[in-house]
Amino acid sequence: MLRRARVLVALVALIALTAGCLEESEERPLTGGAPAARSTPTDLGGRTFVVTEARDAAGPRGLAAEVRFSFDDGRVSVTTGCNALGGTWLRAGDEVTFGDLSATEIGCEPARLAQERWLWELMAAPMTVGESTFSFGDTVLTVADRKMVHPDAGLTGQRWELDTMVTGETARSVPADARGLIRLAADGTLTARLGCNRGVGEWSRDDDTLEVSLGSTRALCTGEQGDVEAAMNAVLSQPMRLQLTERRLDLTTEDGTAGLGFVAR
Repeated sequence: MLRRARVLVALVALIALTAGCLEESEERPLTGGAPAARSTPTDLGGRTFVVTEARDAAGPRGLAAEVRFSFDDGRVSVTTGCNALGGTWLRAGDEVTFGDLSATEIGCEPARLAQERWLWELMAAPMTVGESTFSFGDTVLTVADRKMVHPDAGLTGQRWELDTMVTGETARSVPADARGLIRLAADGTLTARLGCNRGVGEWSRDDDTLEVSLGSTRALCTGEQGDVEAAMNAVLSQPMRLQLTERRLDLTTEDGTAGLGFVAR
């Protein structure tokens, strides 16, 4: 009986020792297995990135003006501080290849023109996408989402000053002797200057649709002031599609035939 008890104690001790070894082996990292998961590369489609820093083999490279990369529907647009570059882009894994590059042709100061040529030469080679970098060989551009660098202004609390009037496919600027502006208050009220007359009213927003109920003084407006007033009333009198980007507000009629462009002042 004593011998059986000793055997039973030894068996229990063996089981405990085995369990301890198993627990230790489960905690110990495996070697020779699958590599650790890599960070997911930055998504590009539908986004705009601002270059916040540039470095090459020689060290930091100063930027003559802000540089942006915008990716959408297989097309890329790059603002260089001088002209705008455009072309196609195709991504395979972490690598992006650009093609059919072209540029606008306006005169630029030497530093900005040199920056444009530098970017053009970079984009002739494939670009590697990192978490917050675009790399072209030894040249690394640190980038951030445009909305982080330049957040969109709030719709309310701004003085939105009219600078563009759109009819069909034609856009025109506001004449120097005419002014249009609107202010949208958080309580749903608004005030406006309609080229000549002044207006007050109410506004409401449903997602990207803006509706305005507006009354105004009734001075007779002629010439360029009258043109601005007519353009503003034509758009503000019906439901509008709203687009807010940085410090710009664009209002377009639902049928797309007319629009107003404002900048926050």
